[in-house]
Amino acid sequence: MQMSETFAATIAAVVPVIWLVGALEVHQMMKIYLTSAQFLEATAREGEKLLKEVGERPTSDQLV
Repeated sequence: MQMSETFAATIAAVVPVIWLVGALEVHQMMKIYLTSAQFLEATAREGEKLLKEVGERPTSDQLV
């Protein structure tokens, strides 16, 4: 089977667009991942801070 000139021209025009859309998708996913990772890091920092404040033997008031 031989490739027609029309088909080759169409593929040559469409493939870069598909690559661009794919790159944009990856970029968006990385932004979402980064935002999520920053939120988790901030939450972990807050938890560590609370644990330091409580000490080794927390009172019942501190646990509430």
